[in-house]
Amino acid sequence: QDTTKKLTKTVTVDNGGTAASDGVSVSFTNSVQPTSAAITIVKQLSGLPTDTETRTFTFKLYSASSAADTSVPASETEALQSKTVSVKNGTYTVTFDSIDYNAADTYYYKVVEESADSNVKAASVIKVASVTVTSADGKLSAKVNEDTEALTFVNTYSVGSPVIYANKVLNGRKIVDGDDFTFTLTKPDGST
Repeated sequence: QDTTKKLTKTVTVDNGGTAASDGVSVSFTNSVQPTSAAITIVKQLSGLPTDTETRTFTFKLYSASSAADTSVPASETEALQSKTVSVKNGTYTVTFDSIDYNAADTYYYKVVEESADSNVKAASVIKVASVTVTSADGKLSAKVNEDTEALTFVNTYSVGSPVIYANKVLNGRKIVDGDDFTFTLTKPDGST
């Protein structure tokens, strides 16, 4: 004989997950499986004298308040993550560590580039990425809204034209107007 009794009761549950009706307290515990996502940026470098040379760049990830938040971070200690890479001429991807999410929302981040080489100017633009977290059937899913062009840092290596100064010393007499001298600048390999 089946001794199971079925009770059907309609209750209203508040945001805290507790419901009460007719003196009967019912508690519900809901859990949502967290999710994670990783933000990837693109790094392009050109102009290095040889294809074997490398230059070092550091990318820092900060929280942002919106897609329009390109303000300079108040302090480097606010950085959520930092990635340092050495690259040659070419195009590369740099991926930050995964970030965990426990609630559905849109999360914004800004990326700042720093260059360790004075001949390669760091990109002055702060790039903004966003992650949209949605919930369905008790599961969260995260999608990085990456616009590859918008998250590309482009740098060109360039060295200004050097200025060479020389002094001419003439022994035995003074240099006078009309004296003409020729100077040849020679490379280390002997070529001009």
